[in-house]
Amino acid sequence: MLGVIRSASLGAFIFSLMACSNADLQSPRRFSRFSHDVELLNAHRELKFDNSGAAAGKAKIFLIAGSEENANFAQEIVEQRLYWLDQGFSTEDIACFYAMPSDYSYQEDRAQFSVLQAHLANCRHANPKDIFEAIHESGKMGHDFLYLYATSHGNSPFTELLKEEKLPPPTRMFLENFTKSFPELANQYMLSVDGSPSGKTSSLSALASEYAGGAKPGDVFFTPRYLKAALSSWPDAVTKYIVLQACHSGGFIRDPRPEFEKDLLSSIPNLVAMTASRYDRSSFGCNSGAHRTFFGGAYNDTLLRAEENPDEIRWPLFYRSIKRQVERLEKENGAETPSLPDFVDTRGRGGQVKEESPLDERRVDVGPSGGNELDENEVGKATDS
Repeated sequence: MLGVIRSASLGAFIFSLMACSNADLQSPRRFSRFSHDVELLNAHRELKFDNSGAAAGKAKIFLIAGSEENANFAQEIVEQRLYWLDQGFSTEDIACFYAMPSDYSYQEDRAQFSVLQAHLANCRHANPKDIFEAIHESGKMGHDFLYLYATSHGNSPFTELLKEEKLPPPTRMFLENFTKSFPELANQYMLSVDGSPSGKTSSLSALASEYAGGAKPGDVFFTPRYLKAALSSWPDAVTKYIVLQACHSGGFIRDPRPEFEKDLLSSIPNLVAMTASRYDRSSFGCNSGAHRTFFGGAYNDTLLRAEENPDEIRWPLFYRSIKRQVERLEKENGAETPSLPDFVDTRGRGGQVKEESPLDERRVDVGPSGGNELDENEVGKATDS
C-alpha cells in the first residue's frame, strides 16, 4: 500500500512510499503512572527545542522521533523518556530528538502536540548528523549499555521502489533522478529523519540538495550503513539495544540478499535489535489521529508492565509478546498483509529468534524476576490512573 505522498518545492515525491498504513488505531490505554502528569501540561506553550540539550555526548539512552508528520511518533518517545526517568536514569543519561512539525502537520494533530509540547521542549532537533555524533561521543564515556529507540516512517531502497508498477509519474521521476544522482544511497533502506544539519525541518528533496552541496551522507540520511558506523564506535563488549519502529525497518537487521549483508546491524557484536516490520513489509498506525503506532503502543505498554532496565529484560520473550499484540491489532483493524516484526540477538545467548518462532500463549515473564508477569490479554485496555 502506498503511504503518505508528500509535496516539495522540486515537485511531488514519496519519502515514505511504502510507509505505515492509514489503518486507524483505537485509543490505547494511557501509561497509568504518567497520565496525570501529561494531562496537566500547558496546552498553549509554543513547540520548541532545547538546543542546549541534555548533554547528548554523555547519554546512553537515545530516543528519536524522526518524522515531522504525525504526533504519534513524538508520543512514543515522550512516554519512554518518562519511563526511563522513573526507572532512575538522569536527564544526562537520555538524549531525546524530534522533528519539528510543519504548520500543516501540527494542525492535523494539534491536540496531541499541545499535550506533548512541554516534554518535547526537553528534546533536541532531530537530524542524522547530531544523532550519530552524539552516539559516537557517548561511546567514549565508558557506559555499561547503549539503548536506542527510533520511531518514524521508513522505506525500502529506492532501487526496489522503482520496481513498483503503479508509481505516479512524478514519483517515478524523482526516484529515478535520485537513484542516478546518488547511487551510493539508492540501495540502502532509510528511516525518515526530517531534520537537516542547518537546523530546519526539511523535505527529502531539500536533504538531497544539502548532500549534493557537500554535506556528508551520514549527516542527512538515516540508513543502516551510517547507524552501523555510529554504533560500531562503541566497544564490542558493550551491549547495544536497538528498537526501530518504521516500515521496512527489518532491512536494518536482516535481508537475505548478499548485496545488503555488509550494512546489516546484525553483524555488530553484543547487539539486541527489534524492528516493527520485516525488511519487505509495511507497519501500521502511522497516520494522523492515531495516538501511537501499532508496534510503538504495544512496545511501550509492554515496557511499562515489565518495569525492567535494558540489561534485565528477557528480550526474546519481550519480542514475542509484542509481536503477538501487533498481530492482534492488525487482525482487528483488517490489515491485509502482516508487518511481521523482526528480532536478532548477537549476544551468544540463544542465538537469533526467527520469524516463525512459536509464541507463548500463557502469561509471559519478560524480566528476570518472578514478580513481573505480563498478561497479554490485558495489554491495550484502558486503565485508571
